[in-house]
Amino acid sequence: MQTYLKNFITKLPVKVSQILKKINLNEKGIIFVVDNNLKIQGSISDGDIRRYILKGKKLNMVVQPSSSLINRKF
Repeated sequence: MQTYLKNFITKLPVKVSQILKKINLNEKGIIFVVDNNLKIQGSISDGDIRRYILKGKKLNMVVQPSSSLINRKF
């Protein structure tokens, strides 16, 4: 995998804070959730995380594959 792609993808489970760090590094406002075969399962944007936090969720929470934070309609 190309080095520059590392900041655009993440595997689960992962903390929300780690996702935000990658989004900040890639400067595009989005990250793609992939499985072990690097198949895209969904996306998470900085706006998705903002709404997540406004609902009272914490940055140290771990995102699981069943999380509603993941946008599967992209």
